[in-house]
Amino acid sequence: MQKPEFSQTGFLATASEALRDMMADLAKPKTLSPGEVLVSQGDLGDTIFAVTSGTLEISVLSPEGVKLTLAIMGEGDLLGEIALFAPGPRTATVTALEKSDLWGIRNADVLRAFKTNPDLQLDMIELAGLRMRWMGQQYAEQVFMDVPTRLARRVLHLIGPSR
Repeated sequence: MQKPEFSQTGFLATASEALRDMMADLAKPKTLSPGEVLVSQGDLGDTIFAVTSGTLEISVLSPEGVKLTLAIMGEGDLLGEIALFAPGPRTATVTALEKSDLWGIRNADVLRAFKTNPDLQLDMIELAGLRMRWMGQQYAEQVFMDVPTRLARRVLHLIGPSR
């Protein structure tokens, strides 16, 4: 599998070329079969994943065991970014809906790379801030927008930019 190209991928799209190159050098490939679980809610996690093909479901279980699908991820999406910044329990389960190819980048590998190139840490801090801002916006939409508007925005997101 060829190294990932992060220039168009999620929150790494705005990263410096040097940071994208470092992340691509650290990435390890992973292929999932349909129905295979990448990570389970509550598992210890230390890896961020970039999806290069396929479709994945992000879901959580309530204390009563009711499953809620939070998102469907596909090519170009990143998931598990919390683990890149702060390894710990996974907040959701990720399951392949079809054969899916991903690239994983471990927190320990990123920290080791920062020791040889500390200037990239500022790039990563900026990206973390941008991601937190985006997540806050997503939560606000869930709380304050009506269902038809949220649905329309999700459909537009899924079909991608107009040509």
